[in-house]
Amino acid sequence: MTESTYVLTVQEQKTFLAALNYFLAEELLTLSTQLGLPATGQRHEIIERIYRLVTTPTKAARHSLPKASLAQEGATYPLNKKTLIVKGAYNTNAATKNFLKRLAGADFYFSASSQDWIAARWQQGKPPTYDEFARYWKGEQAQKAQAKVAPPEDWAYHTFEQTFMIKNPGATKKELADAWAVLRAKQIAVVKDFLAKMTLPLR
Repeated sequence: MTESTYVLTVQEQKTFLAALNYFLAEELLTLSTQLGLPATGQRHEIIERIYRLVTTPTKAARHSLPKASLAQEGATYPLNKKTLIVKGAYNTNAATKNFLKRLAGADFYFSASSQDWIAARWQQGKPPTYDEFARYWKGEQAQKAQAKVAPPEDWAYHTFEQTFMIKNPGATKKELADAWAVLRAKQIAVVKDFLAKMTLPLR
């Protein structure tokens, strides 16, 4: 398959990520399999895995990154606190995750926002070290805890239900369910449309 040169804008990335939250758990597993990704892990891990696939620049788009952010031929990039995280050498594999757990804490995971932070640093030509990344991640988690912004897995439905019932106080359970089904269908379509733009057809 020819690689796509289409890169989602920041707003499109947010829209795509939000739409994924309307998928049921089994639908996420199916989508992950269709995209050739592992169908394992918790719900948030599957969502972030799909998100990274879509938002990670392809080889065709890598020329837009400054040279300082790209892995250099012949260079080695060991898992070390002072090692730069550069495109082409950075992996979100088990070894990297375990290393970052030692730096950031046992609860470390590859959050979508932290991957966005790395991508932003690449665009600036200022790739971070693993130590910098770990410190950023810990700060990010502290802010989330303080603001209590981590939503439950079914936040999308609860938000919809509250809004719908405020606007339609006399609605029946069937009307609520039907409206939710329509909204979910629209969000699923949003995801498929973005995948089509990225030339990532479902198997």
